Amino acid sequence: MCNCAEFERNLGCYLDGELPAEDAAVMEGHLAECASCRAALEALRAVDSAAREVAEPGERQWRSAWDGISAKTAGVERRRLLFSRIWGGAAWAAAAAAAVVAFYVLAPRPAPAGGPAASAFEVVSIEVEAPGYTPVIMTGDEKDLPVIWLERS
Repeated sequence: MCNCAEFERNLGCYLDGELPAEDAAVMEGHLAECASCRAALEALRAVDSAAREVAEPGERQWRSAWDGISAKTAGVERRRLLFSRIWGGAAWAAAAAAAVVAFYVLAPRPAPAGGPAASAFEVVSIEVEAPGYTPVIMTGDEKDLPVIWLERS
């Protein structure tokens, strides 16, 4: 029993005449001795012959096939557009919120004054690349929690 895996991988190339002459001679020698590879080659020849007998589709068949593909994918495209409209705005809002949080965390803070802090809030608005949204931060002294929201423009 021989290892025919390498020969079986090259049967298609042998059948199509694509093997170099030296490799084709080795293949022919193996086929002369191996009934299993000869049977595989005959099966491959039968499939190749049947495939060559199939008529090439005409223009009408191609158009019908593409129309069917187009009809099935149109619904997918509509759902993709709807999904991107719904979640696209949410993605911008999340990016704007992340920018606001990063600004708040990374922004320099003034040193506390010597006396008691006033409880007044300061409103800070920053520009971000989120069409239709303006992130706003309302901050107070260090005891107060910041209030962050997005305004729709």
